[in-house]
Amino acid sequence: MSVWFLLLPVLYLLLLLGLYLLQARLVFHPTSNDFFICPEILSIGGIPVSKTVEGIEIRYYLREQIGAENILIHFHGNGGSACERAYLMKELLDLPVDLIFVEHPGYAGTPGSLTQKYYLAYADKVFRTVSSLPENAQKSILLFGESLGTGIATWLACKYKISGLVLQAPYTSMSDIAAHRFPLIPARAIIKNPFPASTWARSVKCPVLAFHSESDHVIPYSIGVLQSRNFSNLYRFESFQNAGHNDFYTADKEKYLDLLKTFIFDVMV
Repeated sequence: MSVWFLLLPVLYLLLLLGLYLLQARLVFHPTSNDFFICPEILSIGGIPVSKTVEGIEIRYYLREQIGAENILIHFHGNGGSACERAYLMKELLDLPVDLIFVEHPGYAGTPGSLTQKYYLAYADKVFRTVSSLPENAQKSILLFGESLGTGIATWLACKYKISGLVLQAPYTSMSDIAAHRFPLIPARAIIKNPFPASTWARSVKCPVLAFHSESDHVIPYSIGVLQSRNFSNLYRFESFQNAGHNDFYTADKEKYLDLLKTFIFDVMV
């Protein structure tokens, strides 16, 4: 009994140290595919774009639409890659919107560190690059974030004037998710990349569409509900009953696409 009494605090401290050192692996799941090889995007007229802006190499897929007066910038979640969202790009081709699907740093060979600081700086470079192009001077911008990408999109929306924000499986912060997943440790004290989306949400002025699955085991539904209440201009919060964390499209394709397209048409300038 006395041996365990002495060992338990040591084991607990080792657990804390392990979580502190390895937490990036819990948040970011980089892929190893080649960004420049994406036949799914190329087959629908999209092209890979790579630019170095102020020392940061940004990468995204661009699908331009003739006569488009709006731009949708999409940030995917921590799993998969931008290329793997080709199915969504294809479904949005009937909208008069230029489509930009951003690749994250560390994913698909994209240079960069797996940290909140770098991700936000990277997203800022993407937004400013796209919005400053002469051909985009009169176009309004919508942002779309999935999971991890919802925090990034929310941060941009609190900094810049945009016409609408779409959040698929949003969170209040990574700290809150960690505290929910590891209730016996001081998660908020050791998290290095908190992504405090609830703080950013309070400064967002544009209309916001948020939706979440009631059976989401990655980002709890309750956290998505809490985050939706932080927006002063919530257009709608929609619940999905039969979807998990990533399968809104396959679980209820008709509802998913109708929700997205109705909102995009409503907020387009």
